[in-house]
Amino acid sequence: MIPFDTAVLIGRFQPFHLGHAALLAQALETAPKVVVVLGSAGSARNVRNPFTASEREAMIRATLGRDCANRVVFVGQRDVWDAVRWSGEVRRSVEAIAPGRVALVGHHKDRSSDYLALFPGWTYLETGRITSLDATPLRERILSDREASDVLSGLESAVPPAVLEFLEVWMESAWRGELALDAQAIREWEPSLGGESICTVDGVVHSQGQILVYARSSRPGRGLLALPGGFAIAGEAADLASRRLIESRTGVWIPGSPVRELLFSHPSRSQRGRVSTRAFLWEPDWDSNPPTFPGEGSSNSLWIPLDKVAEFESSFFEDHFHILSMLVPSRISTKL
Repeated sequence: MIPFDTAVLIGRFQPFHLGHAALLAQALETAPKVVVVLGSAGSARNVRNPFTASEREAMIRATLGRDCANRVVFVGQRDVWDAVRWSGEVRRSVEAIAPGRVALVGHHKDRSSDYLALFPGWTYLETGRITSLDATPLRERILSDREASDVLSGLESAVPPAVLEFLEVWMESAWRGELALDAQAIREWEPSLGGESICTVDGVVHSQGQILVYARSSRPGRGLLALPGGFAIAGEAADLASRRLIESRTGVWIPGSPVRELLFSHPSRSQRGRVSTRAFLWEPDWDSNPPTFPGEGSSNSLWIPLDKVAEFESSFFEDHFHILSMLVPSRISTKL
């Protein structure tokens, strides 16, 4: 008798390497059905997450034999930067399609694996460290300025052959060049942090059923939609800095005072290091929304209807869609 009905494997798989493949093989030996949870689903491509959820699913499916393919189901899980909420969403997604006795297969390698303890009622099966592989240096290699052929030859011993074939095609896409430039910008930006945590401000302007955003003109994330924000000037109150930066980015001056403020401080929310932000919700009493203008660091600025914001999720910079969903939760769909 098989003791488990379902085995669950959770990861970002950026990219799917031989260590992940060994974990998946263990999951397939554990239960007749395997649910692979793809983390960071729905977000824009970035240096930490260069591959979309559908691309990662394709990578993994390409490694499966015919006898295993029908046993594996994929679900996407977005980043919500709250461990309890995140684990609850994962649990609901898995148990909706795979009720019964559940085994969670994984390896607790460091603090980034603490999520493995967030599923009481599931049986955690620790596999131990199967390989010394880590996805971070693989991404650094993929997004380096090396020739594609050199990069790929260095990956032959790290990823399954089917994944290598996928990467051969992906490396020729415009995404590789764009993200390689972002990676370089982050390397140049990191020394300014000096290893310290810093705090920025962001503004959510909600008026007439619309949200004010701008398109970034700088790296990382050039072209992505963002909430107007940035750094406060020394001695400047955070709410006043938010007002100033909204005008600087979009050309829109905001009257009155913010109606709500939240701190977003998850250590992984920014690609650039330990960057927290104080986000302010502004709801000016206008008869109609004022025109916008491209401002500092902006190639465009615009109003987006609230009921359309979810359609742009994969176009938002870092966690800005999440900030919107927390500050204006009743009008933004967060269903993947």
